[in-house]
Amino acid sequence: MQRRKQIATAGNGARGEEPGAAGLRGGAFKPRTSPYAFQGLAEKGLELLALAREETAWAVVTEVMAVEQVELVEKYAGCVASRRANMPELQSAQTPSASKANRCS
Repeated sequence: MQRRKQIATAGNGARGEEPGAAGLRGGAFKPRTSPYAFQGLAEKGLELLALAREETAWAVVTEVMAVEQVELVEKYAGCVASRRANMPELQSAQTPSASKANRCS
């Protein structure tokens, strides 16, 4: 997600006539594929997800890419996900269950 309109469109589409979605998963951070590639909106993206949560009352799930992002993500998301590739780094500094936010696999 890159803009508030994208999130609203996705949320409205998922709601439809009969609500089926209970949460919104969006990425505020993207892996670095090159120094010039889009790397996500970081905290601005988390703020957009928080706005979507307020508007829809859905749970928000987003992913952390590094240990340094955990506390920031916890301020905005109800569930913090991490990729298996990132787990060794995350576990060496802070186990996912040691944090306040719920963890998703």
